[in-house]
Amino acid sequence: MIHLHPVSRGMALTIGLFCLANIIGEQVVAGFDANIWWIDLRMLPRGLASALLVTSGLLLMAFTLWPAMPAWRAFATRSVVSLLCLFAVINAVTFYRLKFDGSLYSSPWLPFSAFVAGTLLVMLHGMSIQKPADSGWHQTGLISMTTLCLAFILPFTQMFLFGKTDYRRPADVALVFGARTYADGRASLALSDRVQTGIDLYHQGFVKYLVVSGGPGDGAFHETDTMRRLAQEAGVPDEAIIIDRAGLNTNASIRNTAEILKSRGLQSLIAVSHFYHLPRIKLSSARGCDVPVYTVPARESRTLNALPYYLAREVAAIWAYYLMIK
Repeated sequence: MIHLHPVSRGMALTIGLFCLANIIGEQVVAGFDANIWWIDLRMLPRGLASALLVTSGLLLMAFTLWPAMPAWRAFATRSVVSLLCLFAVINAVTFYRLKFDGSLYSSPWLPFSAFVAGTLLVMLHGMSIQKPADSGWHQTGLISMTTLCLAFILPFTQMFLFGKTDYRRPADVALVFGARTYADGRASLALSDRVQTGIDLYHQGFVKYLVVSGGPGDGAFHETDTMRRLAQEAGVPDEAIIIDRAGLNTNASIRNTAEILKSRGLQSLIAVSHFYHLPRIKLSSARGCDVPVYTVPARESRTLNALPYYLAREVAAIWAYYLMIK
């Protein structure tokens, strides 16, 4: 039987470290706000939100290291976790309000904030359970396993909940991220689906321009050459297609497009890619783009054969991007 007390300590370690690392990141990198990746506190004044996150991080770390809490620390720790849970519930209610009033084009029925609220409730319940007698290696193992599982589950859940939510709305530009182009110039299924989604956004009047961003293909054909051709064949005029041939990775595509928007006086951006890629795009845009960035998952003509590989790779990539301080 798994004891919830050490599991809750593992949860506390993960969330506490994440809170504190994000606050430090805000001081190191201008515009960095990864806390919104898991909880939206923008309804609070920025200073108050930061104070809540710092306090939460410190108390959760203290609970992990010294679980036998005096009454004042137990009350304070449970209070901040309850408060975070309340905000996560508010975030979930906001999601459903947007869903039912049509502000979300499509989305799963469960928002990521509901998953966060559930995690916080489990942690809160575990805190109230008396520390089991079999402390030592057994508890340390459960704490470590919980931390590792959450480090995998958090980005994985983001991909399937946030990533599959379509936030399309009127914007100046749709940034379509590149994917494989074969040596003969044919688009891979992933690339074709992404470009077609951007084309749909243009024809439906959501955007004025398409930015096609990518790197070299398998042969002489660059990814952006194929993307441009597909858009032209679908009736997008050449003057509405902007080429970024230096989009060698997600960060580069975001940075380059931000410069394009600035040079043209444009103010808003829709990012188009596969659902598993969108959480990393949103994370990257928090540091590399000064304009609002909305995400739209590519409409898939069929499930990609290599999807399990892409999902596993993306978990590692999300954490790698998170740890990049640029």
